[in-house]
Amino acid sequence: MLPGILFVCGAVGLYMVSFALNKKTAAPEGLSKIDALKCGACQNFACTIKQTLEEEEAV
Repeated sequence: MLPGILFVCGAVGLYMVSFALNKKTAAPEGLSKIDALKCGACQNFACTIKQTLEEEEAV
């Protein structure tokens, strides 16, 4: 039972660390300008690019 709990905790911890490190990674050159019309067709509302575009449009 204990190895299973440790495995699940390790997997969740690895996910959290990789998510935090990925969020801090800058986008490659050439991807900084995204076409808002092409991005608007996407239905992924959790996308940080879409959220950033909506915040810029609101200002």
